[in-house]
Amino acid sequence: MGLPLEMMKLTIIAMTFGAALALTYTMLRARTEGATIKSRLDETLLRSSAAKGTRAAAMRAPFAVRVTLPALKSIVGVFLRYAPAGFADATRRRLVLAGLGDKITAEGFYARALALPIGAFAVLMLLSRSGVLPTVTWLVVPLTAALPKLWLSGKITKRQKTMRRALPDTLDMLTIAVEAGLGFDAALARIVATNEGPLSDELYRMLQEIKIGVPRKQVLKRLNERTDFQELHEFVTAINQADQFGIAVGKVLRVQAQQLRQKRTQQAEERAAKTPVKLLFPLLFCIFPGLFTVLVGPAAIQIKNTLFGAL
Repeated sequence: MGLPLEMMKLTIIAMTFGAALALTYTMLRARTEGATIKSRLDETLLRSSAAKGTRAAAMRAPFAVRVTLPALKSIVGVFLRYAPAGFADATRRRLVLAGLGDKITAEGFYARALALPIGAFAVLMLLSRSGVLPTVTWLVVPLTAALPKLWLSGKITKRQKTMRRALPDTLDMLTIAVEAGLGFDAALARIVATNEGPLSDELYRMLQEIKIGVPRKQVLKRLNERTDFQELHEFVTAINQADQFGIAVGKVLRVQAQQLRQKRTQQAEERAAKTPVKLLFPLLFCIFPGLFTVLVGPAAIQIKNTLFGAL
């Protein structure tokens, strides 16, 4: 009788322990699932609020930004798809040269270029309802179509001019840093940290490409493509030759800096030699007529009075 009683006690204890274990597992699992569901709900709420915020910000934008510009981009995208080969690539290259490659796409640029004549035509149509406009006024429409291209060309010229002016000083500082014992990349990082401007931005991008493992020759080639002016092309060629033939970079940089200084002096002398020719037309058409009037006018008046007075 004692053995079955002991077996019953052990069975009851085992069943109680199993029930407690199952209850604990169920509670922990329910708590974990609740936390998971709560986190998922929070993520969903955050995404929905972010989407609502983005949608609200988009709805607060002007009608031209929300509707007109995307519609024009789609139209331009179809046009560029059937345009001659290289048409869109040439525009993208010009945007890169202007420093706008990361801000404006080729489709966005042509959409804005298309929006200007359309807007000018609409304004002129509204003005023509209130009265007859001169025929010359309608020439504004084709002129506005040419404005984006002129603006882009001017921005490229201005950016290249700024980099051309900054290059000699940058090479001087780079030469000093390399000759002081810094490596080429470390010297570039020091110059980028202390200078500002488009040339410094391009050198910073070049350093970032070197850090991710792009070969220096390829990085310098990309730098040359993004800037596209003769002085920097000569600098890139000299650095590549120094790496190829094992020449000291400091000597190459010093020679390049001296050549740039000499070239800048020659350009200044050339501009000074052109100054008399540029002043010729203002002298003939603006200064000489006034001077002639002041000097000859009183004498001409006296001659007139003397001749007609004698008659």
